[in-house]
Amino acid sequence: MNADFIFLLLSFFTVASLLLSLVFVVGIVWRVEMELDLSFKFFSLAVIFLLVSEVLSLLPVAKNADWWQFAIPIVKLLIASNLLLGLFFMRDLIRRMDGERPSPDPVIPGQHR
Repeated sequence: MNADFIFLLLSFFTVASLLLSLVFVVGIVWRVEMELDLSFKFFSLAVIFLLVSEVLSLLPVAKNADWWQFAIPIVKLLIASNLLLGLFFMRDLIRRMDGERPSPDPVIPGQHR
């Protein structure tokens, strides 16, 4: 088998997996509320940035352009920071569910504390 064909096949499966992940994560965001929604929004952004970086790496211009050397670290930073934020909010939500942290009091409009 040709190495270019194997690379193209692996890239195709990567893009297909990322698109499927995006469908799943958007489906979760669509059905949940509040902080879980916020957490999965960051996860979906991370998947989007990962998908963008994968598609851009397949473009022929990406291999020869000087700007690409700056784009790769920026996209990787966006991926990592969105994953970190998603995990942070998910961890915070789970800690409240387990009783490790108190839940914030709900704010009712017109009610004074």
